Amino acid sequence: MTYSSSCYSSYFPSIPMLINTSGILSQNHTDNQEKISMVRDFVNNSIHDLIRSTCGYPDEEDLFWWHFCISGILTAVTGLAGLIGNILSIITLLQKRMNNLFNKLLVILCMVDLLVILPNLILACTTLFPQSSILQILTPWSDGLCHVAISASVFMTIAITVERYYAVSSPYTYQIRLLKKGFWWILFSYILPVIVAAIIINIPKILQLAKVLSMLPDNYKQISIKAGIIYQVFHPLSTNCIAPITVLSILNFKIVMASRQRLSTYTKLSSEIRMAKVMMIIVIVFIILNIPKMSLSIYEISTIPNILECFERQCPYHISTKRWLLDSIVRYMVMLNSSI
Repeated sequence: MTYSSSCYSSYFPSIPMLINTSGILSQNHTDNQEKISMVRDFVNNSIHDLIRSTCGYPDEEDLFWWHFCISGILTAVTGLAGLIGNILSIITLLQKRMNNLFNKLLVILCMVDLLVILPNLILACTTLFPQSSILQILTPWSDGLCHVAISASVFMTIAITVERYYAVSSPYTYQIRLLKKGFWWILFSYILPVIVAAIIINIPKILQLAKVLSMLPDNYKQISIKAGIIYQVFHPLSTNCIAPITVLSILNFKIVMASRQRLSTYTKLSSEIRMAKVMMIIVIVFIILNIPKMSLSIYEISTIPNILECFERQCPYHISTKRWLLDSIVRYMVMLNSSI
């Protein structure tokens, strides 16, 4: 691959002068022409290798069939199964005998998971039918919805775990709170912060997908690109991976300890503990399926210095096809978490 002259000169400012000088020297000293040419080729290759090691290079490996199978067929089949499963779960949880705060929160979680699945089904259709103009128009908007829904699903999982923690560790306080504030007020107090937080932390991503940032003046555009790269440290690595996994692990450990203590003292808590066990299974599945996402996010964060350096030197940064493949696998596992 041939890089731009500005990219080359940013690494070695004296190279253009050396090359021009070598051209002059080759006219005056014909005996040294071959040696100068060898030196010039050596310097060019050295710079080329340095840029490749920092900024990457276009990977010619064709992973079309992997992408077609994972983001297309597998995502479509799993998404449809998850769609049906979540709808059946909502119908079951809305029955009168299932009327309690925990089950209502599970209904909200199922609804949010449907919003995760639907954009991934659009992605699958786009992969299977790339010529569809309607799907091409829908894809940016569905991606924005998917990012918000994933965050909402993560936050809702934390909210339900917090609800179970209070129900098991402080059962009397939990019941008094239900009687004083009311069922719907408490339900709303869990849902509203989840929705607001999920939207706010994804505003930069939505603006990027809507191509609003591309309308900024050039001087502000460079700042927005840098801010967007650094923003990845905060979201989704911290907000959707590290912080949730840490909080959920601590809360579930405390729930297990409280369950052992309370069950031996209060037999009436058996139903609350059963619901806590259901939530613990959901959390374990969440952690297992989100560890690959966290690992990939950490790796992507580690490449930020290289990306910023390439950006400063006006060199294109290339993501390898294998990394795109890993991104497809991670996205599939996130959708799988919403489908189970």
